[in-house]
Amino acid sequence: PLVLPELAAGYGCMQNRFHLYDIYYHSIYSCDAAPREEPLLRLAALLHDLGKVPTRREGADGDYTFYNHEIVGAKMARKIMRRLKFSNEDIVKVGNLVSNHMFHYTEEWTDGAVRRFMRKVGMENLDDLVMLRIADRRGNGMRNGMPRPIKVLKRRIDGIIEAENAITVRDLDIDGHVIMDEFSVPPGPIIGAILNELLEMVLDRPEMNTRETLLEQAREAYARLKDDERLHRPGRKTKPSDDEVS
Repeated sequence: PLVLPELAAGYGCMQNRFHLYDIYYHSIYSCDAAPREEPLLRLAALLHDLGKVPTRREGADGDYTFYNHEIVGAKMARKIMRRLKFSNEDIVKVGNLVSNHMFHYTEEWTDGAVRRFMRKVGMENLDDLVMLRIADRRGNGMRNGMPRPIKVLKRRIDGIIEAENAITVRDLDIDGHVIMDEFSVPPGPIIGAILNELLEMVLDRPEMNTRETLLEQAREAYARLKDDERLHRPGRKTKPSDDEVS
């Protein structure tokens, strides 16, 4: 029996005009192009286009499309890794890389959009995602190296990291305990909702990440949210959303 029948299904399944190889060989060559010292990255490269087989559609022009193949492929990759007894941590990482490998960066992205992208992908996955895109490019048999837009994005990400901008709630200058003490409220969903609002503000305006400014904004948010019954239901959790980059 085949170890990866989902991968074998791509044999002879041709792609569009931007790829020289079928899905199977593209996956093999992408894996080969990934750094040998990074086994999980190589696995992500091997599995990154699994979703192309079930999403493949022929257009009126005779070319093929693979809409949302990264989402379908991430589900398939996670299922395969569970079958092969990988750790939950490894499954989450590879699934994240596969689901995010089709990001489309343009220089119209604001700094806030770049920070939201960093939050969505996870700081620990950014370098691997860039390397996956390079391996994907090398594995198509037509192009090589790092494309200019990815170079520009990488420079912007490095600048944001160097500036120590807040990317997650943990990076805010206040935490949930400060908010609970300020308003004399117990732990609950409203705390997460307030922190989420503060983070959204700081992602666009990092200079607002000061204790004084955040407490001022938290007071406004609390006054607006304190009577929202949805935020006082036991067991409901509120956390920063993975908003789409805009």
